Amino acid sequence: MRHNEAKSKKTKVLIFYYGTNYGGTDTFLRTLLPAFLREFEVVIASTLESNGFSELNGGRPIKHYQVPLKKWYLAFGSFHLISIILREKVDVLFTQEIITSIMSRHLKIFFPRLRHATSILSNLRAFKLNSPLYINTWLALNRLTWFLVDKYICISNYLVNDYLLKEGIPRERIAMAYCGLAPSRTVPKRSIVPPQWRVGYIGRLSYEKGFDLFLQIAREFVPVQREYQFEAFGGWGFQSNEAKSMGVKFPGFFKYNGFVADIDRHFSELDAIIIPSRDEGFCYVVLEAFNFGVPVICSNVGALPELVIDGESGVLCPPGNIGAFVAAIKQLKNDRVFREKIITGGRERAKLFSARKMQNEYVALIRGLVAHD
Repeated sequence: MRHNEAKSKKTKVLIFYYGTNYGGTDTFLRTLLPAFLREFEVVIASTLESNGFSELNGGRPIKHYQVPLKKWYLAFGSFHLISIILREKVDVLFTQEIITSIMSRHLKIFFPRLRHATSILSNLRAFKLNSPLYINTWLALNRLTWFLVDKYICISNYLVNDYLLKEGIPRERIAMAYCGLAPSRTVPKRSIVPPQWRVGYIGRLSYEKGFDLFLQIAREFVPVQREYQFEAFGGWGFQSNEAKSMGVKFPGFFKYNGFVADIDRHFSELDAIIIPSRDEGFCYVVLEAFNFGVPVICSNVGALPELVIDGESGVLCPPGNIGAFVAAIKQLKNDRVFREKIITGGRERAKLFSARKMQNEYVALIRGLVAHD
């Protein structure tokens, strides 16, 4: 009897992440959690008071522990995480992003049988553009402690090559699984065409995301502002004041919306999305734009060429080339045949990045970690 009970016991997975209720990490977890909740026993630890994922569990709350931010920098949150692992008898620690991974790697010293998998959602060097000293510290810690992670799950080949070739992590510890998007996140496009062509930016207002470049692109259209409207959605950046002042200076042409909870509705009202990033490990905004039938114009950097096929499912521009972005916007507006080709190509491309495929790959990777126990 005990043998059968042990055999049927579900693997217990502790998901440890830096908490936000929006953005790429939130979308990533909302896509992944339905499969994890079916296959594993899930416990969550984050900086949030609650995780807000109960609707993914039939309305039932998912067990959640808050790890106060200030504690993360005191022995890497050891006291909180050790107590959680002991109390919950955790089999697998699943961390989001490299920084939370580094904060918790040392737990393997106390729990040798604990398996540690981390999803690599972005390239640390992207943040280096904002704070070199801070990121160099994390890179140094990464190189010292990489062997305490059982599996690095990168969300693009770009990140695989970055961690494999540049950080020296052995190939057998690295896996690649693209992010996927659930079909339920699609809504129909509006049927009424407005007088202005609406160009949007969705994401952090930060340097590595190229928000300053988006503002420069918008300024190029000021002379013809009756024909265009530029809108920015997002927070977590240092350029919100610039966005607000531009909105005041050019009302009706430039609009800064800040963080918007119902971003799906706004997506369906845009005519094009601009992603002028200086680095991208992936980009959920691209998949969302594909599903909404919104043409994508983005930088030819990082993992973006893995998502966007130039001239077929979007337009790739040389990074930082304002003229190329301006030309692409005008072409999409004025060339209906090209625009429809891009929209159709984007929807077809989105089928390669399904939520089911992502869920199956992550479940298989977690199972593989405990298969030999």
